[in-house]
Amino acid sequence: TVHLASLQHTITAVPLPAGAVVTLVDARGTVLARAPEAERWIGRPAPADARPLAARGGEWVGELVAVDGARRLAAHVPLADVEWTVVVAVPASTAYAGVRREVRRDLLLGGCALLAALGLAAAIARRLVRPVQALALDAQAIAAGDFERRSRTDLPGELGTLAGAFNALAATVASR
Repeated sequence: TVHLASLQHTITAVPLPAGAVVTLVDARGTVLARAPEAERWIGRPAPADARPLAARGGEWVGELVAVDGARRLAAHVPLADVEWTVVVAVPASTAYAGVRREVRRDLLLGGCALLAALGLAAAIARRLVRPVQALALDAQAIAAGDFERRSRTDLPGELGTLAGAFNALAATVASR
């Protein structure tokens, strides 16, 4: 035998987020227990937002608009051995709050990573462009008649090779 008073006590004892509702409905759609507002609903037809869920049969989870107009994430579970259904509804804003926090954190971390990558790319670009700019200035100086001008040859890779060839060219032009 099930005592509805003990069921109501059990449902009321469960800590719920603000705005959450737990309703126990029988096969006829009558509320057997509810938290909050038990006194308003027990013995009466289930609220309009719980009735379609109870009528579906089987388990169901989804988002719905409650009778008070609030969007809620709801779950419907029929109980074994009795023709009762438990409907739990939590405000969508409460249910998704953790996800929203994580999305904001991930966006912030992604933005920081993007800024770091852009900073690194700018530093690498400067490191590559400076020797080329120096070679260009040396070429302009020789073109302007400064035949004693020489480029740094301690540059990495092909730039060092190019600077050495440029210096050899400048020495040849200066000797003529």
